[in-house]
Amino acid sequence: MSEIRIRRVERRDLQACVALEERCYQPMEVAPPDFIERRIEVYPDGFYVAEVGSEIVGMINCGATHKDDITDEELKYLIGHVRNGKNGIVFSLAVDPRYRGNGIARKLMEKMIEVSGRKEKQKIILLCKDDLVDFYTALGFSYGGPSSSDFGGYVWHQMQYELPAPAWAVTSHHNSVSLSL
Repeated sequence: MSEIRIRRVERRDLQACVALEERCYQPMEVAPPDFIERRIEVYPDGFYVAEVGSEIVGMINCGATHKDDITDEELKYLIGHVRNGKNGIVFSLAVDPRYRGNGIARKLMEKMIEVSGRKEKQKIILLCKDDLVDFYTALGFSYGGPSSSDFGGYVWHQMQYELPAPAWAVTSHHNSVSLSL
């Protein structure tokens, strides 16, 4: 297989991302094209694609919020999205079935963890079905319990990845005594 390249999404990627979403999910789970387009337009810093050659074979897209409960369906359309929110929310991690088993999902998630850390998020939160709990646990996510979401009649589980506190938040050399002199 050719080299896997992870890059930030571009507007020209919309149709490839829509097609990938349709290949990877059950029809009722597929994000409509306008949802994907809005995610690209509103928060491209939270949307990355994986390419093999010139073909998009994977993607991850996120939003951000101050909320810890992400069951609100409007978030998927970025209603309630707060660019500087304390938490990153993964909406979709998708890899073309022909390319699964090559570490692409892991690379995409590692990229999102890196970007979220740079953006000083506290954690990354996602909902997944039963069959993906072990996958996310292996990536360092902790199990947050069953979700109250019953979207599609499935049982959903909340997973979260705690990010390290930014350096400015843990240093003690800037205290109020030194500022008052």
